[in-house]
Amino acid sequence: MRARMLEESNPVAACFVGGMDGILQEFSLFTKLFPGRPTYAIGRPGGEARTLAGNSSSPLAESLLGGGTYPALWRTVLAEIDGPE
Repeated sequence: MRARMLEESNPVAACFVGGMDGILQEFSLFTKLFPGRPTYAIGRPGGEARTLAGNSSSPLAESLLGGGTYPALWRTVLAEIDGPE
């Protein structure tokens, strides 16, 4: 089901929040299907996404790991996905 969802939607990036099971598998599947596309894991809520956030190579890594002002954090993520104007 996850593979079909990703293949049919062709996402430009992936975001991960929390999660007990499945986040790491979704991350692995996304990076296999779309190598080089950005991923963003929010670490503060914990779960498997925190592990991903701790290993992030994103320029936003520090903010993703500990940022708690979610509206501002998501605006920053969306601005990075959208690229320079």
